[in-house]
Amino acid sequence: MLAIWPLPNTIALRQLLLVTGALVATTIVRSSKSALCSAENWNIWVFLSFFVWLGFHYIVLSSNREEQWHELKSDWARALLASLIGLALGLVVRRTKTDQRGRLLIGVFIAGLAGTVAIYLARYLIEVVRTRQAIHTDFYMVPYLGKTPLVVFGSMLLCGLFSKLSTDLSAQEKRVWHPLSILVILCVGMTYYFANTKNGFIVFILIFLAYAFRVVGTRKHVRTPERWGTALIFLALVGFLKVHIDTNPAWLNFYADIKAGHDIERNQNWKNAAQYPLPINDQGEIANASTYERSAWATAGAILVQEHPLGYGLINHSFGALALQKWSDFYKPIGKYRHASHSAWLDFTLGFGIPGLALVMLPLWVAFYRASGQTGFWFEWVRWSVPVLTLVYAVTEVCTAHFIEFLFFNIALVSGITARKTKP
Repeated sequence: MLAIWPLPNTIALRQLLLVTGALVATTIVRSSKSALCSAENWNIWVFLSFFVWLGFHYIVLSSNREEQWHELKSDWARALLASLIGLALGLVVRRTKTDQRGRLLIGVFIAGLAGTVAIYLARYLIEVVRTRQAIHTDFYMVPYLGKTPLVVFGSMLLCGLFSKLSTDLSAQEKRVWHPLSILVILCVGMTYYFANTKNGFIVFILIFLAYAFRVVGTRKHVRTPERWGTALIFLALVGFLKVHIDTNPAWLNFYADIKAGHDIERNQNWKNAAQYPLPINDQGEIANASTYERSAWATAGAILVQEHPLGYGLINHSFGALALQKWSDFYKPIGKYRHASHSAWLDFTLGFGIPGLALVMLPLWVAFYRASGQTGFWFEWVRWSVPVLTLVYAVTEVCTAHFIEFLFFNIALVSGITARKTKP
């Protein structure tokens, strides 16, 4: 499921896996009644109450009942199934010992996270063989129809690797995981470079720096393989970043373009690129369209959240619907397609309001808090994945379809992992 989740044209297989997994998960969840019924695990019920909020929103607050009903039957049904699977997996792995079976489960989990990058690179190699050309920049539309799957699942793969490296590895494990991790991390960097994703590079840099500081700050004696491996990844990252910046001059006026986007009253290209020209930033340059639009839509979205704190009701494109209501010269819908902002959390809040956002954010960060001081891979996964997931969904346009399924799977997973043990 993890390996093929964002892959286009796999909806039938994904639904089969979701239904099958949810049926198995239901038996596990039912057998964990003592943990789920404990008041100490209130955060799980807060998370599940989001689906109650969905029903209430549809019955009482809906702004577009037809489309919201369609999403309830499709997107949210799949998100509920994914939540059951995530919760069951979390409840199982919290009891898993660090034996051969436990290590195998960790390996399978990380291998699943690696599926997106592996599929991308395999398709890239096919392109190299077919065209006899080594470099194909902006190569992302062919395998995934966009950059966002690479950013989300590549970042989660890095979390899995660094979670494993942050645990106490045996000598035998180190001989496998250290070289393997270096190879996979370099592959993620290559993926981000060939996909030309600014978001991916930002997240990659932050994750790597967090790991590097952790290695230096928490370990008195850093072993030679670890030191050389970290240095190799750092040098490769610097190389990828240098080439990426050279091919993306937008980084040079990044702050100036953000300022131009923030002034949505004066610069109105964000409403309709065909109707209004791109503004001139305070450096005297034409603003980069992507950076400018992200900043402007974030500003406009924040205004809309204040005016619609309970949300519009749709996963897909609540931003466009509300923006058109406020600004009549905003992009007109194309069929049912309306524009989404470039932040999943902003779109989520515009869809389901501040209460809806709170019902998913609270369990997510409660799990992070409860993982503090705990040892083992799965608690490391919680500590790595929660901040990264929050960051990735803040800067990426992924409030839709399988990304919502994956988000709810992860929230349920970390909630299950950190569930407090109770007596039967």
